[in-house]
Amino acid sequence: MSNNNHSVDELLAWLDGKSKTYGWGAVVAYDRRRTNRLLDQLYIERFNSKSFLPLINETMESSAYSKEHLTNLKLSAPRLAFSNADLESSRSTLTMDFVGGMIMTELAASGAPARIDRILKILPVGGPQLTMVMDLRQVSGTVGTVGEVGLSIAEGREFKANFVLGDLSQEQVGSRFKVLFEELEDHQKIFPLGELTGDLNGPLTPEAFAIRTMPAPGATRASANNYGDGAVLLFVRLKGGTSGDYPGKGSGFKYLIPADKNGKEYTGSMLLSSRTLFDQLLREHAESAVGQGLKFAPYTGGIDIAWRLAANAGSISCDVDITVPGQNSPDASCNLKSSPGFAFNSSKSPYTVQANAMGLSVTWNVEVGADYKYKADKPGWWDENKEGVMACSLAWSSGFDARLDAQGVVYFEPKTDDLKLSFKIDEYLDGFLTGHNDFDDRSVSMRVQEKVKPLLVSYLKKFSAPNVDTFLIRNLLFPGQNALQLHDVYVPGDLALFGHIDPLRTSAAVSPQQVNLQPGGTQKFTLEPALSGVTWSVRNTDPGEADVGTIDASGSYKAPAANTLKEGYRTVVVTGKGKLDGQDVSASALVSVMASTISVSPIFQVCGAGDNVTLTAAIMGGGNPAWSLKTPALGGKLSTTTGAECVYTAAASSADRAKIYIEAIQVKNAAANETVEALLLVLNTLINLPVVISEASKPETGQVQLQAVGKNGPVNPPPDATCTLLVSGGGTLSPSGVFTEPANANGFAVVSVVIPGNFSDDIGFIVLPLPLSTYADISRRVSDSIQAHSRAFAPDLP
Repeated sequence: MSNNNHSVDELLAWLDGKSKTYGWGAVVAYDRRRTNRLLDQLYIERFNSKSFLPLINETMESSAYSKEHLTNLKLSAPRLAFSNADLESSRSTLTMDFVGGMIMTELAASGAPARIDRILKILPVGGPQLTMVMDLRQVSGTVGTVGEVGLSIAEGREFKANFVLGDLSQEQVGSRFKVLFEELEDHQKIFPLGELTGDLNGPLTPEAFAIRTMPAPGATRASANNYGDGAVLLFVRLKGGTSGDYPGKGSGFKYLIPADKNGKEYTGSMLLSSRTLFDQLLREHAESAVGQGLKFAPYTGGIDIAWRLAANAGSISCDVDITVPGQNSPDASCNLKSSPGFAFNSSKSPYTVQANAMGLSVTWNVEVGADYKYKADKPGWWDENKEGVMACSLAWSSGFDARLDAQGVVYFEPKTDDLKLSFKIDEYLDGFLTGHNDFDDRSVSMRVQEKVKPLLVSYLKKFSAPNVDTFLIRNLLFPGQNALQLHDVYVPGDLALFGHIDPLRTSAAVSPQQVNLQPGGTQKFTLEPALSGVTWSVRNTDPGEADVGTIDASGSYKAPAANTLKEGYRTVVVTGKGKLDGQDVSASALVSVMASTISVSPIFQVCGAGDNVTLTAAIMGGGNPAWSLKTPALGGKLSTTTGAECVYTAAASSADRAKIYIEAIQVKNAAANETVEALLLVLNTLINLPVVISEASKPETGQVQLQAVGKNGPVNPPPDATCTLLVSGGGTLSPSGVFTEPANANGFAVVSVVIPGNFSDDIGFIVLPLPLSTYADISRRVSDSIQAHSRAFAPDLP
């Protein structure tokens, strides 16, 4: 792409007579910047709300005293980007957005019953993400049995989340997810790039690939005008082939993307190995086309020398009856007793197919002998018979230029052919004939050629080369897309193809490329660079989404109303199309429309009297959240009234306050006139009673039986117990601890249970995420975990 790159002529000179695929079936090079841009566009175009991974419902240790219960945690499909250009340490990054789910923290302090301590609700507003680095030396590309192409994400390293859990740092949270990834089923560990579609292509079918990156010439210097430019290299193993080696920094491997020339922009290239071209494609095709027992010698070349085909069997026998009458005497004649047999494996120069820079050349040079008999029978003059050997020589050459059709398929067009034949009678007989002045070499040779040459040409012109469809190989990183579009083809040794990465998707970009909006909100989109004849459209990312909003001719998008959003959010794709320098181009952006413009973390937290809790909040599109206490009379304090972070301090312990009470922290987005609440459960006493849902409960029905855990196991609250619904969301609680959720349940139910004792009361609580049916799994997991941990510390219950 840069003019610092090698010219096409320089690359062809480097490739002349060599194979530069290092033993692989093919090597493909993509411009790194264009590749990342196209990967971004394909990510957007393929986006839907379904993760390629199953929903994560797992429990992970976050410290010696805490566990994180993950429920319905949904990760977006990864976004792949190549982060450097270095043959020795090639890397890429995968980024996945957390787009939904919940994390409940279970605290199990030493010598105390376990309890829920914190709840985080995952929304895309705050941009929670998981990233991993892919060391491309360790990552293998796979092609499945039905053409699925992917990268193994379990081979990633340096997993990192952009949030913390408990005592875990961002890196430690990431490492826990790496463990989860490693435990996935094998097929779930593959990040799908796409699927090879259509008929798979025999020897040109990819089976596996490896990826490297390399810098453009001079691009490692910070002062260079092409600083940061580079290529993504795919080393492709083809069907029935083997994996090869890799070039290193000192290998002399040249940057395969040529400099721009004559108005052509080069952003991609491909080498199909000489061995694949000649041994796998041309061999069988040529043997069948020419026939006559033609066979080529087995492949014996190395990995760095261009291969050619040389015949080791077969021949053309000119089985014709040739009689040359005498010039002066009709009774004299010269007859061939045996037909000349032209062997393909001539010791002088066998029938050979090889590269010739612009295409293919076929050559053959052979000398053979044919017996003949001269007879002169003229009464009264002479009656003689002579026999000898006529020396026959053949020199054949033909050429085929490599061409590209409109679909980028290589074909070989016949260019020239030349057949030279000569027939010479031996010296003795030549003198005899000349002495009789009835025959000469020229007359005999011409007559033999008249008979033999058409037959030879009819066989030799049967040679043809198969078409070479490189679609699957050159688009392996973008399966199903005509991403690398070709316009130049040469055969210096390997089959060398040059072109550009799909300008339709990579010549322009939509700004902004990803944005969050509230219902009814608007966003103006632009295309860079400016295009002519621009049209805009918007579409859904999931079936069944009827209302995707509207966009006008200027690129101004308006989001749908809140009452149309499923699960509180919707993601749509906005696309702009136009022309750049007369060429069609397009680019797309992702828009997430969310019912809530505010994300607050944590959404629930347990806090001891007098303790501090740090809360964070983000507002869609930026801005300062406003913080306030819903009930200031409870005695809590806030460190600030505005900003992304706020510290809450609970009131000191006091006998005048309830033993357990809820403090609601309100977070407001003034611009949208929207307020959400974070709930803090303040403990004004020690908690010693574990509370769980019964094993017989069926949360899917919207109703659960709460139980207190004693040393002998869980029991229903006794008649003298006090069960209090601290937070209900409209649900109801019976005196015996049966909680029933309301219609359209959302949020949490917090229930306290107090069982009177002889000396002190046993006190505990439970938090139930709503709706119960959605969070049935985590409710059961948390209850089982609390019960298992807490029985040793549970009180004696009646």
